[in-house]
Amino acid sequence: MCSNTLIAASDPIAKLVEELSKNPMWENGKYPSVHLPRTAKPAEVVAAYFAMTRDPKEIKNFEIKETRSVEIPDGSLDKYTAVWCQTEVGDRIILMKFISLEYGWYTRSTDARSYE
Repeated sequence: MCSNTLIAASDPIAKLVEELSKNPMWENGKYPSVHLPRTAKPAEVVAAYFAMTRDPKEIKNFEIKETRSVEIPDGSLDKYTAVWCQTEVGDRIILMKFISLEYGWYTRSTDARSYE
């Protein structure tokens, strides 16, 4: 996504993608691996993520507002799934990508309010 692209005020996923695209090292570092098969649905990966991380607090309930395939320039052709969730402690965007059977799903959670 080009940095000069106009983004709707209510599109936190697009704003997150634009911000991450500015930093080619954004994916580096530790991340919670969710060990589910490649065939897992986004809701299953999100539920497992929240159950294992308690991010940012103990999230027991969530509702998916939107699921979208996104591409973040990082030197690869990989696509990620971005899931915008409404939770009892605020909206979160979970980025996910299946890595392998051994490593499971790469996941990263972000406070959606930072991008609204």
